This record gives sequence, structure tokens and C-alpha cells, in this order.
Amino acid sequence: MPTSVQQGRIDRNSKLPYYAQLKRVLEDEIAEGHWKSGDLLPTEADLCTQYGVSRTVVRQALGELTSEGRLYRLRGKGTFVSGRKLNEQFLSGTLGFFDDLEAAGHSVRNLVVRCQLESSHDEVAKNLGVAPGTDCVKLERLRYVDDQLIAFMHSYLPKDLDPHLLERLKRFDFEHSSLYRFLEGASGVRIQSGARSVRAVVADEQLGAVLQVPVGSALLHVSSVERDADGRVIEYSESWHRGDRADLQLQVTRRP
Repeated sequence: MPTSVQQGRIDRNSKLPYYAQLKRVLEDEIAEGHWKSGDLLPTEADLCTQYGVSRTVVRQALGELTSEGRLYRLRGKGTFVSGRKLNEQFLSGTLGFFDDLEAAGHSVRNLVVRCQLESSHDEVAKNLGVAPGTDCVKLERLRYVDDQLIAFMHSYLPKDLDPHLLERLKRFDFEHSSLYRFLEGASGVRIQSGARSVRAVVADEQLGAVLQVPVGSALLHVSSVERDADGRVIEYSESWHRGDRADLQLQVTRRP
């Protein structure tokens, strides 16, 4: 993190508002590597002094960068650089975020939090197509991309998918592989189609602690139902993606 910033970066004769100029300067500093992901920015007072602008200008510039996910704030600690957002493809022709990100050249790993039998509540039962209270296998994972925590995922699978499903899941190395690879390799199950939905949510205390973000931070909640070629439900999943570290890109085509 730089200890000083060059003066004279704000053009007093420009028609561009000071806050917009400062925002551009800060974006350039991040792009040029002067501030890296996780770096703590100078205080508002220091930025005022370094750039010769008012606190209102600084706050507006930082606010826009925060709303765009380039920065994030921790109460009592300051403003930090989020770094480059990941573009997670959300296409009709792809199935696994793990495989998409790895194919794009990112380092991807999973940390299994929990893997156990669980009685399915109403929402899970409805999406799996089973009666409420039916046992299913629940797999919880944290996903890291390029050593940054990106998402928290819950996967629910029908217990009768494989008589040894739970034991095989517990033995599988999810750190460097995906659930879809496990299903195809260990259980011979191939996912053929899926339906996904995305909505904006905010982090509660539990999600904030797990994803290491302040309560109230923006998250993307993705729910998905995956099926095999016969239309049988293979997996119902929910995932919460950090809004400051990930973009979901959607591609649509017009039906004939």
C-alpha cells in the first residue's frame, strides 16, 4: 500500500465533478497495482489532504466505488480494496461454476464444512420432489477462487441416488474437484439440464460470519435444480456469493 499519493491529480479547470475525478484517480491506483486486494485505504481525512478536496467529495467517490464492489467497508476498521471481480458465467450451456472458473484460468478450491444426512424441510423437499421430512444428503462447502473466499454453498441430493452416496461423498477430494465430477465419476450420474434463479440478499449474522463480510453486505443468492436426461432431480442447491467479489454474467437467446 502506498504511503503517499502524488498531488495535482484533480484538475480544477475540468468540467468533470471533483468526486468523479477522484473516483477515476482511485480506480487508476487500483488498476496500476498501487493498492491491491485487501489493502486498507488511507482515512477520509488523509485522502482530503492528499488530493486537496473536501470530505464530501471523498465520501461520494468512496461511496460509488463501494456500491460498485471495488471497495468494501468494515465498521471500525476502514475501507479496503476488493480487487477485480470474478466473472461467473451463468449460461444455459454450462452447469458448474467450479469448471467454468477453472477453465478461465482461475485457481479454484473447495472447503467442505459439513456432509451429513438431514431431514428435508419444505423448500428442499419440494425441489427434490420428495415428501417433507424425507432424508437427503446435505453437502456444505466454502469456495475459494485465487485464494479469495467467494461463496458458501449448500447442495441437497436424494438419498436413494446411490446406496453408498454419503460414504463416497465423505471420501471424495472436493478441495480440487467439483460435485459434478464426483457424480459422474463415483456414481455414474450425469446432469443434463438445470434451472437457476438469482436474487439479491443481504448478509445476516450467520452468513456474515461465514463469508467474512459485515452484516448487511450485498450478496447474490443462487438457487438451482439439476436433472439427468430422464428428468430425475439430481441436486437442489443454494449458494451465497459475495457481492464485492463476483459478477454473474447471463447470456440469453431469442427462441425460434
